[in-house]
Amino acid sequence: MKLDGVIRFEEETSTVQPGGHQESNTMTTHTAETRALADTVAHRVRERTYSQIRDLAVEEDQGKVIVRGWVPSHHVRQLALRGALELLRSENCQPMITVR
Repeated sequence: MKLDGVIRFEEETSTVQPGGHQESNTMTTHTAETRALADTVAHRVRERTYSQIRDLAVEEDQGKVIVRGWVPSHHVRQLALRGALELLRSENCQPMITVR
């Protein structure tokens, strides 16, 4: 089974409508650099957990990299955190990995 890592960057854009009304939209953008970071973090987490992490997603939100997924034990959760923190600074990493 191949699990893919996903990274999302949200960018807010605004446009001025006729009559001066300003409309704001949030859109998701992907760059080669962010995809490479997501793939690298996801690969490292999968590697450290011996592919025991499920529903793995790597996202960026307001400068923080969020690593989501679930694992079968607390030990595997620690392995996943270690893998992510090998590539990210702790203040930039927000783990959302749950044990089921």
